[in-house]
Amino acid sequence: MPAPLTVLEALLKAEASLTAELEAQLPARPATDRRAYESFIPSPEVIAIARLFFMLEEAGVSDEGTFRSFAQLHNDRINNLLEDPDYLKRWGLRADRIARAYAEPGPLDQDALNFVRHGAMALSGSAIARFLVEFCGKSEVFDALALLAELGAFEKLPGAHNATLYRTTGRLERAYRNYLLTVAAHLAPDPDPAPEDRSR
Repeated sequence: MPAPLTVLEALLKAEASLTAELEAQLPARPATDRRAYESFIPSPEVIAIARLFFMLEEAGVSDEGTFRSFAQLHNDRINNLLEDPDYLKRWGLRADRIARAYAEPGPLDQDALNFVRHGAMALSGSAIARFLVEFCGKSEVFDALALLAELGAFEKLPGAHNATLYRTTGRLERAYRNYLLTVAAHLAPDPDPAPEDRSR
């Protein structure tokens, strides 16, 4: 098992590479608001969004059935959070806000319909914010999504009930995968360690 300091060093190097990767995948465009760009690339909101879409891709969430299963896992997580008030207090999470993030039958049906109609991983901003309730506020998620769409991370599509959908172009997932590969590479054991000096 790697020493704690080795793990910390690997994480810090990987975080720096994630920033560089996001900037490479999503360079600012001529009309981009520079202050917004520097606020979000990177940011906890963008990293959480990238992680969500990476998880969806890696878990094979590509049709209505797998999407509904993912939503049920989300609801299970909400139940676990609400049953742990100490955790909520420690992280400054309000129980009423967490409770509003359930994937209820009506919105879930709309999300599933959008998902099926527009192909894999086309989600409304509300669905994305709901899945990320533990990590980000709704307004911050919407601000981040607007910038990410402008930078080419998402295509914006019309959804049911006038919702705006965000269909991934794969750039965020690519950046997050490379981040994880960097962590793994730094923590991998040396395949060819130096021979032990037995001359003493």
